[in-house]
Amino acid sequence: KEEEKASKVDLPLNAGSNRKVFKSGKIVYSDNVKSLKGFIGSIDNLSNNVRDVSSIMVLPVYGHKDSENQNPIAIFQLINKVDSKPITDYDFVSFLVINSVIEKT
Repeated sequence: KEEEKASKVDLPLNAGSNRKVFKSGKIVYSDNVKSLKGFIGSIDNLSNNVRDVSSIMVLPVYGHKDSENQNPIAIFQLINKVDSKPITDYDFVSFLVINSVIEKT
């Protein structure tokens, strides 16, 4: 199987799950997006690389921890875990590690 390359997708921050995370600074996730209030497929799946979105995890990204601005500067969106496995605590911890590296730069 040919390895897929990740690509950057500019996600709007004014609608869907993206808006909720950017405004609140809180993680939004679901293993069943059909039950997720505020999920808008045309907004929350702009990559169009995923035909059937079943799970989603949208996370706030913060700037340098010493910055006066404590609001999110971006969001990080993950769609459909491999093998349709449910989102776990390990997934949250993994993101927190990634975000801590971003905060230090």
